[in-house]
Amino acid sequence: QPLGCSYRDLDIWVPGPPSVAGLLVLQALRSLEDNGPMPDRLSAQEVVRIAAAMERVESTRTTAFMENIFQDGFVDGFMDALSRKQVSAGHTTHISVVDEDGNVVGITSSLGETAGVCVPGTGLVLNNFLGEEDVNPPQVPRGPGQRLFTMCCPTIASRNQDQVYVMGSGGSSRIRSAVLHGIVYLADHAMTAPQMVQAPRAHVEFGHLHVEADGRPSGAMESLAAHSPMPLKRFDGPNMFFGGLHVAGSQGKQFVGAGDPRRSGRFDFT
Repeated sequence: QPLGCSYRDLDIWVPGPPSVAGLLVLQALRSLEDNGPMPDRLSAQEVVRIAAAMERVESTRTTAFMENIFQDGFVDGFMDALSRKQVSAGHTTHISVVDEDGNVVGITSSLGETAGVCVPGTGLVLNNFLGEEDVNPPQVPRGPGQRLFTMCCPTIASRNQDQVYVMGSGGSSRIRSAVLHGIVYLADHAMTAPQMVQAPRAHVEFGHLHVEADGRPSGAMESLAAHSPMPLKRFDGPNMFFGGLHVAGSQGKQFVGAGDPRRSGRFDFT
């Protein structure tokens, strides 16, 4: 079942378990909104704010969280703690689709590193996930018959009944960061789909803040280096490390969308 919440003036839907990223994206959004309006877009102050939300997510993604995510009542309790308003209802590919009636579909499909094995007569390639920490974390071993986890997080956002967007990303642990930035850029800064995809992103993991430098205001990186709450890893130019945010949407009767060239997405949209 999809999980829903509000963020600014958007209604957001993300996948529930086995997607871990859905819960983590909603937690990060709650943290951002609880701390008031966002600073100037792409500024050092905005990165610090997003990094703090990501650090909170990192502290949540513990062994206990992973062990309990499939337990009855856990997701409901987690959502109750987050939401002010409930809303009803390496080789990873994400597709976002919208039709003329405003219906949207997001699909994220992943093969991991691929197993090199096809199912006879089907053309389907088997995945190879048992060595991926986000899917099969060593601290939460999965027994025979137990569900694996996933970071796949196709996401729907809507506004005022006549605007709807679907987005998602490949990129393993960076999927949650790519989707979080897409929602922030849409809700807080009213970016167009191409702007959302092109804009620089950040990611927190293992105690480091990873930041794309290009496209930020003058002096932003210097300010960030001086005020970063954790060690900084700078990336010059768009980098596939940060996933591939692919967006499609409908604004009234107008189609909008963009694919992320970081991960083989088509940028121009006609």
